[in-house]
Amino acid sequence: MSNTEQPPATESERPEAPSRILMDDLSRISSGFGDLARDAVALLKAESRLAASALVLIVVLTIVTGFLLAGATLLLVAAPVVVLIEMGWLGPSLAVLAVVVMLLLMSLFLLWVVSRLGRDLLFPRSRAAWRQRPGQPLPPADERE
Repeated sequence: MSNTEQPPATESERPEAPSRILMDDLSRISSGFGDLARDAVALLKAESRLAASALVLIVVLTIVTGFLLAGATLLLVAAPVVVLIEMGWLGPSLAVLAVVVMLLLMSLFLLWVVSRLGRDLLFPRSRAAWRQRPGQPLPPADERE
């Protein structure tokens, strides 16, 4: 027999050692995660710039809409004044005064409505229910408010 046979290779000398394959796979996976993180940061930057520009545009459009509504409100207030003057019922000063009085009366009415609605924000029925003793009936609605 000739001595041409080589001794068996150790695990580290084998060309396809399992630990080397595992390390290669782990390095590929970690570089993939690195690429994914870098792409996610780039996407976050782009979306942040887009969101900021959209927010600025929304604010500008809201301001423009407010100016348009203010102009429309002024014209709606001026229209009755012009009608009163054109019909000859009142002079310019009295027409403006009449419209201002009308607007003030409407504002007072709306404030009264808001105050009536605001009473329920104080939860009078719930507070009355907490104040009563167990087993007693609730007082009439007139006494609770």
